[in-house]
Amino acid sequence: ARLGTNEQYKQLVRLAHERGIKIIMDVIFNHVGDQHWFIHDLPARDWIHQFADSLPPVSYRAPVHLDPYGAEADFKAVTERWFDKHMPDLNQQHPQLANYLIQNSIWWTATTGQDAFRIDTYAYCDQGFMSRWNQRMLKEFPGIGIFGETWVHGVGVQSWFAQGLRANGHNSHLPGVTDFQMYYAMMDALNNETGWTSGTNKLYYTLAQDYLYEQPENNVLFLDNHDLGRMYNAVGEDLTKYKSAISLLLTLRGTPMIYYGTEILMTGQGGAFGEGGRRDFPGGWPKDKMDAFKEKDRQGDMAEAFNFFRTLAHYRHNSPALQRGKLTQFLPINGVYVYFRHTTAQSVMVVFNSNNESVTLPTTHYRAQLSGYTSATNVVTGATLKDIRQLTIGPKEALVLELQ
Repeated sequence: ARLGTNEQYKQLVRLAHERGIKIIMDVIFNHVGDQHWFIHDLPARDWIHQFADSLPPVSYRAPVHLDPYGAEADFKAVTERWFDKHMPDLNQQHPQLANYLIQNSIWWTATTGQDAFRIDTYAYCDQGFMSRWNQRMLKEFPGIGIFGETWVHGVGVQSWFAQGLRANGHNSHLPGVTDFQMYYAMMDALNNETGWTSGTNKLYYTLAQDYLYEQPENNVLFLDNHDLGRMYNAVGEDLTKYKSAISLLLTLRGTPMIYYGTEILMTGQGGAFGEGGRRDFPGGWPKDKMDAFKEKDRQGDMAEAFNFFRTLAHYRHNSPALQRGKLTQFLPINGVYVYFRHTTAQSVMVVFNSNNESVTLPTTHYRAQLSGYTSATNVVTGATLKDIRQLTIGPKEALVLELQ
């Protein structure tokens, strides 16, 4: 099914640009649906992997791309087996198909003026082809945004898919990835006690491995998406933890991705890929019983969450430190994690208390980053802290402070 015409899509891009909004196209090179038009009339039989049933079952194990000891059968089970029984796997090593996919992407971008691509199921594609696709798109459209969905485990595995020369000679030329490792780390910090490598320390350890990326700031951060249960479920429908999650998302390095409805505490979980979270946003249609687009229909915790999110999102939009500033993090102390985003002109201090009780924090340990600053403004409440030598943070609370 199509939602509109090509001309309407071009109009959408134009109207979005007039409002300062960029458009990302989601593309899938790994597979198509079994009802796709060229599946019913294949230009060549080997445009898809025809005999994948002779391989081991699909494992979804991305490390086969980089495993120096890996078996060929396991590699092919990821790169040639169909992602699902109704999703024929594309053979991107076929030169005509590869050229078609590249030309198709160039056409969409040149025709519509869209700004970026999200590449679905990136880790299951032929990585040689993806490297060529990335290089060609960046050559044709310098500055275009590109990031790949890399639902994998471990920073070492995830970073292999990002741009940069690897030990086996591979260079993906992929500017950014969906940062599942930061998702896991943020959820761990929000929900678990701090241990040697768990809780807030998992967040610290994950960011400490950013040396594996050429440009970690290109990674896409998220708290939930269409394949996961809703974030509000993941934090136990705790409004304080929700606010802390949003605070981390909007102040850490990387580009934040907001799943629709997160701003109004939408819930949902279940299914192999979190399909329970994919229900419609409430509002926008005449028969909807409530319209969350309208302030009068946002009540109670929903209104509080929305206002919190909007305030912090607007602040980030206008903050050079949060958009482009350096990140300086400190080792968590007794479950309290502190980091700074800073430029020469602006410094933002973030303090997250992962404990179940309030904490009073002397700030002498952070004096190198606090040098020259004596007060701060809470960017959410607007309150002024005239003395920042000591901070009190509530249980599971995060403070976002602009230093002055």
